[in-house]
Amino acid sequence: MGDLRKQLEQAKLLSKKRARQLAHEQRVQRKQVGRTGLEDAQQRRQAELRRQQSEARARDRQAQQALEVERRAAAERAACVDILRHDVVRPGRGPQRWYFQLEDGSLPWLGVDESMGHRLQNGAYWVVRLGPPGSHTYGLLDPAHGERVLAAIPERVVWAPGRPRHGPS
Repeated sequence: MGDLRKQLEQAKLLSKKRARQLAHEQRVQRKQVGRTGLEDAQQRRQAELRRQQSEARARDRQAQQALEVERRAAAERAACVDILRHDVVRPGRGPQRWYFQLEDGSLPWLGVDESMGHRLQNGAYWVVRLGPPGSHTYGLLDPAHGERVLAAIPERVVWAPGRPRHGPS
């Protein structure tokens, strides 16, 4: 405390008279509180400091866990984008039109041959959007990969058999 008083005096924020008064008040307070009172106050300050440090460590752990969860989610999204690039079957321009309904009620279609139409109807493939939202570029994806894409990037899965919000028309 004396060092702080000295700094305040040098900065002309505390007069010498007021510094002596504060020093006297501090000595009187220490004498009134006594040795045990000072030790108790010191222990309370240390306990408060330990509590604050413990809370800071807990906050840091939570923030680190949140970062780890976000990192894993980003890695999973990247893996799903890679799946959409490499594992999607692009429907051809077959003689049959296979219709499916989107969330907005529109009915896009895919040109497929008869065997592909049966496989789609039986749930062998899911329909995924390959382009940005609103585009009508679709591909077919294996259900095992479809579940993974649905969990990581749900807006890319536009039709899946047995899903209540989607279905063939």
